[in-house]
Amino acid sequence: MKTRSKMIMLVCLLMVMSTSLLGCGKNDNKPENANPDATNAGGTGGEKLPPMDISFLTYANSPFSQTDSADAIKQIEEYTNTKLNLQIVPSTGGEEKLNVTIASGDMPTLLATVVKNSTIINAARAGAFWEIGDLIKDYPYFSEINSVVYDNISIDGKVYGLPRTRPLIRPVLAYRTDILKELGMKEPETPDELFEVLTAVKQKYPDMTPLMDIDGNADWTLYPFLFQSFGTPNKWEVNAAGEFIPYFESPGYTEAMKYHKKLYDAGLLNEDFAVAKQSDKDQRVRSGNAFAFIQAADSVNDERASIRSGSKNENADLDFIVSLKDASGKMTVRALPGHNGMLLFPKSKIKDEAQLKRVLDFVSALHDPEMANLLEYGIEGKNYELKDGAPVLLDRQDYLDRITNLKTLLSRLNFNTTVAEKTELQKKGDSVSADYIDFAISNPADPLYSDTFAQKGSQLERDLIDTMIRYSMGVTDEAGLKKALQDWYSKGGTQIAKEFAEQLAKQKQ
Repeated sequence: MKTRSKMIMLVCLLMVMSTSLLGCGKNDNKPENANPDATNAGGTGGEKLPPMDISFLTYANSPFSQTDSADAIKQIEEYTNTKLNLQIVPSTGGEEKLNVTIASGDMPTLLATVVKNSTIINAARAGAFWEIGDLIKDYPYFSEINSVVYDNISIDGKVYGLPRTRPLIRPVLAYRTDILKELGMKEPETPDELFEVLTAVKQKYPDMTPLMDIDGNADWTLYPFLFQSFGTPNKWEVNAAGEFIPYFESPGYTEAMKYHKKLYDAGLLNEDFAVAKQSDKDQRVRSGNAFAFIQAADSVNDERASIRSGSKNENADLDFIVSLKDASGKMTVRALPGHNGMLLFPKSKIKDEAQLKRVLDFVSALHDPEMANLLEYGIEGKNYELKDGAPVLLDRQDYLDRITNLKTLLSRLNFNTTVAEKTELQKKGDSVSADYIDFAISNPADPLYSDTFAQKGSQLERDLIDTMIRYSMGVTDEAGLKKALQDWYSKGGTQIAKEFAEQLAKQKQ
């Protein structure tokens, strides 16, 4: 990685050599983290190269039209010295589209993935994509990304793409600080203290749900939060023999399950948690009728605004707990993979390393403040205006139609924007991964691939969760829970553990 002083010297040298560089002409205050040549998309020695044709396949949750987004795309093209052909297709069916595109051999300049499946792995092993691991150090925006994330997107220990980053640490337990103050209690630090607080909430506010839980994506329910708080491994633990041991074999798992059942039996969880969905949680939380709930750390600030609006209570306030301390006083935090796929660089379209560097320059330039602001908020005066120093959308639907899908071009989301001043709660939410990384435990299987897991993993996890819910509600007992865990092995779990262990051993050779 280049040092700070070297980067500043390089920027200055380039500015002296030529003021005709496109990036210098547009951004004299470019931060030292920016790639100095990025906006020239490969120009050297003051030479302005012709615009580079870049095709880009990525995915979004809503329809996209390049015509509708033409004004913003034009600004991107001018800033990056490129000519863009964007395909932003629906996320539904995205994996199938990806597989067909790779199989056809007719790939775009940049190919975004939402998964790391066998098609991608086999194509990488066959030499379809550029390996970029040795180049990342030349791009400060990308070399800043935690090495764990690069490990998690790697294939056979090699890095073929840029991660589409997400926070490594994200789910937290949000709670109403205004209610806690009314109770005269402090923020809980242990499971026992949390139980005491929730009990006090139930006694003083009988119509409020002390802890709102849902049956949804496993990452966003109470179970994983409790597992980490009781010192359970993150999905797997690798023993000295290199064997993969599932998290439910840990003593902490048993303690966490007993605690979850204790919460339910005491009436501290919503009775309908087994069937409640995200929309149910949103309604109860935003109407002011829930004290605590699992939330993304980087969206707690937005949720506070929603509560204040929905409950008509301007004094409603939130904070959050990243994890609780176990009986030994130790805190552990479960790390997520830190990505939602990656950006791949197909060799069929990028013919040599010089072209590869121009494409990397382009992606890097998208993370400069000028582009970060554009892709986050749109065009000032057209999509938003500033009020009291904060961006306010002029037409939300127009913004959704024309701007929001363009964020899928980025490797790093919510990064380097300079338009809006952030609240203290926003800053705290954004810095969780950095602040708690020393407490984080990664899932040792995240960098690995198992055919059996790809085929059966989701259903096996779903079966486990269903049994865990039945145990918490008293529908099944400990014997029933243990039987479900043993069934997990016989239905494919044993083979999954074996495949992960074999792949890890192979990488270490």
